[in-house]
Amino acid sequence: MPSSVSLCGVCSQGATEADGVEKCKSCCNISLYRDKLEKNETEIRERNNNIEKQEFPGPCEIETNEIYGNYVVASRRIQEGELIIREKPMFVGPYGPNDLLPYCIVCYKDIGLSSKCSKCKWPVCNSFCEKDSSHANNECKVLSDNNVRPKGNVSEYFFLEVLRCLLGRQNFPKKWARVLQLEPHTEARKDDFMAVATMILITDFIRNKCNLTEFDDEIIDRVVGVLSINTFWTFKDLKTYASLLFDKVSLIAHDCDPNTRRKIVRISENEPFDVEMQIHARRIIEKGELISIHYVDPAKKVEERRVELKDIFYFDCCCSRCLVELMEETGLNKDDSQANTIANIS
Repeated sequence: MPSSVSLCGVCSQGATEADGVEKCKSCCNISLYRDKLEKNETEIRERNNNIEKQEFPGPCEIETNEIYGNYVVASRRIQEGELIIREKPMFVGPYGPNDLLPYCIVCYKDIGLSSKCSKCKWPVCNSFCEKDSSHANNECKVLSDNNVRPKGNVSEYFFLEVLRCLLGRQNFPKKWARVLQLEPHTEARKDDFMAVATMILITDFIRNKCNLTEFDDEIIDRVVGVLSINTFWTFKDLKTYASLLFDKVSLIAHDCDPNTRRKIVRISENEPFDVEMQIHARRIIEKGELISIHYVDPAKKVEERRVELKDIFYFDCCCSRCLVELMEETGLNKDDSQANTIANIS
């Protein structure tokens, strides 16, 4: 008498018992794959939730709405002059005026006559900078192995910054996770001719010249967007030529009359480049009030500020200062019906 044949509970084919449930081999594999996929998705959600719930250092907290996305408010009354936050950058890259090339890609100083890394041939001050981990343990091997030499134009320095950040996926996974949470304005940049042209050049640099084919177009574009929109430059504060990406500071909203003042300061002379951002209150900030900084030079005229904010950061500034100055220039007063919408003039 033949033995009975077990049937798969999923597809009714011949089955084996797995985890107490009769399934055929194909359905077992599918089930295991789905379980793994669900576990991965759960881990990603938990990781993102943990990131969103991170506490903001100092007397602040992070909130979210449709206008600002993630933004920062005072968690208590903040006194004038009080230090609100001090933060070291997650990633640093070279960036500065084209007429000052070359500058060191480690300490970011104007080095005049070019001194080169003995391995990759990119500009550094000396052997001390060449051996610094920010360069030696990051891009140096990629550049030297693929014979990627600088040609002496300012765009290459941004390419190098993107390269360093991408390499952070393996070298600095926690920082990398935070980078992916910052705003890249992907859709707005698709309609920006210069942004599209820059992406083509950077993608060629990363994937073809540096031979890093593990980075697809989407992740390169995201990093380019994050760095283009969220970095701060040092040439005014420190007379050096660096671009800094911060975690918490990047969440602070813009205002043309901000309630804080910011400054990048050097905190150690023993390292090639050891700096932090310090943000102090310009005036008393009440509990629950939005914390703001300036993204562009507040000394510029309203039209210049708004054009720069639109071109670089992809938003029309609606701060109270812009509203008042636009009304003054157009001859409107606060009771005029057009005054309620003039801040949207671009």
